[in-house]
Amino acid sequence: ITVFGGMENVVREISERLAEDGNDVMVYTSLIGITQDRIKPVRNLTIQYCKGFTFANTAIMPGLLFALLRAPRNGVIHIHTPRPFVTEVAALVASILRIPYVVEVHSEIYPRGLFRFLIPAYEITCWRWVMRHANKVILLSQPHESRLRERYGLSRTIVIPNGVDKQFFVRRHA
Repeated sequence: ITVFGGMENVVREISERLAEDGNDVMVYTSLIGITQDRIKPVRNLTIQYCKGFTFANTAIMPGLLFALLRAPRNGVIHIHTPRPFVTEVAALVASILRIPYVVEVHSEIYPRGLFRFLIPAYEITCWRWVMRHANKVILLSQPHESRLRERYGLSRTIVIPNGVDKQFFVRRHA
């Protein structure tokens, strides 16, 4: 959780709810962009912040690999993407430790910045490998599921739309 946006809020909500239900939850995130206020851990929820830096619009956290290798082996790794580097490291550790992992795709990877020409090669190598080996790929809409199933040859997918609190809707009269 580097800067609070849609994906980061979803991760926070899922983590807090799982912890409230009595599950032990460990969140690994970056210190990038965090100056002082960190999320306060609550009962059953531990947050491990990793030092890192940004390169080509990508958070690089060298310590993430070693932190995840020390993770409990009796759980599931839930990867939120698109986050190049973090996604592959988490999937690699899950494969090494034989821990099931789930990938939740919040959006596709949009080519930006100086190294945007690398994105197509990244998608057909790294991202495809991560998605195909996941125990489940969660997508937010039916059209997105159809597109990614076809593009990457996925079979273990499910659509779970983001929930939206009713307080954000304003009832209007014609």
